[in-house]
Amino acid sequence: MKITFKYIFMAQKKGQTGNPNGRPKGTPNKTTAGMRAKIQKLVDANWKTITLDIQKMPSRDRVDIVVRLLPFIAVKMQSTNLNIDFDQLDDEQLNEIVDILIEKMK
Repeated sequence: MKITFKYIFMAQKKGQTGNPNGRPKGTPNKTTAGMRAKIQKLVDANWKTITLDIQKMPSRDRVDIVVRLLPFIAVKMQSTNLNIDFDQLDDEQLNEIVDILIEKMK
């Protein structure tokens, strides 16, 4: 039995898409959203048991669990380079920057 294909598929160039009106960037696909909802429901329903199980673990294992879960609840920090010429700022501007930084540290 010989099979022939009517269409020839060619690889897309980097940055191109076969569907320019496709899902917007950053929008999770339906499978991912559905799975996240199921996992959330499972965790919510068993939270008390999960908490008790974690409390029974040795300290090292509890810390390991927390470290592994942090990326899911904490915003990832990115380094930023600021090139500020402080000599160009007057005292009022410098004081404002200091006040903002102090407020952010609270």
